[in-house]
Amino acid sequence: MNFRRIFLVKCLLLLFPSVKCSSTSWIYKAVNETALLSITAPGSFHEATWTKGRQRLVQIKGNSARHFVNKDQCRCAILRNGTLQIKSVEKGDSGNYTVMAYQQDGKLKAEENIMFFVQGPVPQPILTAECGNKSVSVKCEAKEKAKDEAFLMELTQPNGKTIQKNATVLEWHGSNSGTFRCVAKNQVSEKMAEKIIKCPELESIKEQSKFSTVRSSNFLLCTGKRQRYWSAFTVNGRKYRILSRRCASYFFPSNILFHPLN
Repeated sequence: MNFRRIFLVKCLLLLFPSVKCSSTSWIYKAVNETALLSITAPGSFHEATWTKGRQRLVQIKGNSARHFVNKDQCRCAILRNGTLQIKSVEKGDSGNYTVMAYQQDGKLKAEENIMFFVQGPVPQPILTAECGNKSVSVKCEAKEKAKDEAFLMELTQPNGKTIQKNATVLEWHGSNSGTFRCVAKNQVSEKMAEKIIKCPELESIKEQSKFSTVRSSNFLLCTGKRQRYWSAFTVNGRKYRILSRRCASYFFPSNILFHPLN
């Protein structure tokens, strides 16, 4: 069960039974699930009445339950502990629910409000990309958005950076290439699309960057005595060679030419 509860006033009924408890909760449910809206105030009560907006729904008094609406239409029932049960919830069941609980002497024991939200599954996101001039444009889109349905879109770049927005489309422009992840989610569901995006121009820029790094790095090259050898070494997954006579530490400035083996 996915829900968040935020109490606006803390209840002290265990220490002070005469104090009224008032709280507000947020509960989320997926379409067709069964919802249980419970009374959070501790202790027992004699009577409890549930309303949605201004419409009374059900009441329990002692051991007797009473419906104020058609129970088949509301698909609701009240349990002995005062919990409101709603079967096969629909989006139309979303709303503000209030329960009033009373003691045997008629004094108000607790008043609790529940903001109840019924949500459908999020659509499958689509991840597309377009290579440009030394850049790439990535779009994360949910095309099958239901009417009045709100959800969060999230786009994660190969470097781990994430952008989020309550929208149906997210767009990003940059020079990163690699695995992108697009996520659409709400409180009851989450769907993801993942794609490896590589642009030829961006890969070429990366190779040039690696080559520049190699030319300005230190390496330890070991060769035999009194002879000239081509010594091989590997940098960033690529093999290189250079002519040397002994074991030494070499620094390759930008004006030294060396040859790749592959």
